[in-house]
Amino acid sequence: MVIPATSLTSSLSKGQASNSISKFTFLQKLFVSAKPPKPIQIKQVTWFPPSCGFIKRNIDSAARGSPGHAAGGGIFRDSFGVFRGCFAAYIGVKLVLHTELFTAILAIEYANSVGWDKLWLECDSKLVLAAFDKVDLVPWDLRSRWNHCIKLCSQMHFSCSHIYREGNLCVDRLANYGIDHRVVLIRWDHLPLFVRDSFARNHCGFPSFRLSLIHISEPTRPLYIS
Repeated sequence: MVIPATSLTSSLSKGQASNSISKFTFLQKLFVSAKPPKPIQIKQVTWFPPSCGFIKRNIDSAARGSPGHAAGGGIFRDSFGVFRGCFAAYIGVKLVLHTELFTAILAIEYANSVGWDKLWLECDSKLVLAAFDKVDLVPWDLRSRWNHCIKLCSQMHFSCSHIYREGNLCVDRLANYGIDHRVVLIRWDHLPLFVRDSFARNHCGFPSFRLSLIHISEPTRPLYIS
């Protein structure tokens, strides 16, 4: 009685088989069809310098929980990949989206304060990029400042793009530095030691690799109407 019921309900399971021979043998005894694990796709992620005359600002945020202690980091590089400054900022106990948007605000405001009129903003958050077109995504306590940043962007040559986290390790380390040291805002005119290895990989064009599962849609069963 148990084996037929187990065999029937296995077709409804979304679980995937492991590489264990003993588990595979056990499933076979129950007449359960083992579902193979999803294949893994390897994506190459490479940081590229901006177009001539532009300053690229990579930003990232880190949070120990949501809400949790959070910080943001950013690094400026020119079209030759030369270091032009970086920062880390502890933001407090915030949600992840709040932290990501606040970090973008700091980056845009700083670029405006030093007179850079060609800015390329790059981050690994698609929600931040979407917020430039959908202001409703921005929390109410940041909305006024965010609208001001959009106005600043309209007065400069502004571009934004997405990069996977694997290609954004410089600012990931800066953001975690902000959490670990709880600094409200610190800027560096010289490249910090704890960022140099990631910076060198970017500067030399060395790729990183991202592993992700390939989602294969199951074929739909035909519907028979009598």
